[in-house]
Amino acid sequence: MNRDQFDVVWGIFVKSFSEDERRIKEKQYALLSNPLYNLDTYEENDRTVAYIAYWDFGDFLYVEHLATEPEMRGRGIGGKMLKDLIKQKNRLTVLESEKPDEEIAKRRIGFYDRLGFKVNSYEYFQPSYGKGKEELSLLFLSNPRLLAPDEFEKIRRTLYKNVYNKQL
Repeated sequence: MNRDQFDVVWGIFVKSFSEDERRIKEKQYALLSNPLYNLDTYEENDRTVAYIAYWDFGDFLYVEHLATEPEMRGRGIGGKMLKDLIKQKNRLTVLESEKPDEEIAKRRIGFYDRLGFKVNSYEYFQPSYGKGKEELSLLFLSNPRLLAPDEFEKIRRTLYKNVYNKQL
């Protein structure tokens, strides 16, 4: 992905995620050289309208970000991207989501539920993405099944170390 393509994706990032839910632009761009990190886009009429960013840790995938241009939402693009990824990779897939405190978060959890994700009952905090950004209390979801306690802990440690650069 070249810099111009990334800038288009970054525009979707900014419209879709708060400051606390993303890295600064240069750190996000630098991830493109990490072999564990993947950023796939969805094109319509020669225009990038959605993306999915995920980490491939071999025995599981971590979907870090999934977003669609605001005017394109509700057309099934995000669901198609996530379903295609799960089908293609055919392995345990995990992601984080806001707690159902607001209507949009409730709808998002319903979206993931319809795609086969299960809400795990473990307490989970997304570490800060950097200086001045808040740690977030989130739900931890997995597909196609719930995680055993030791499996959750192993995945959490992997994410903290590789995605958030935080040691436990």
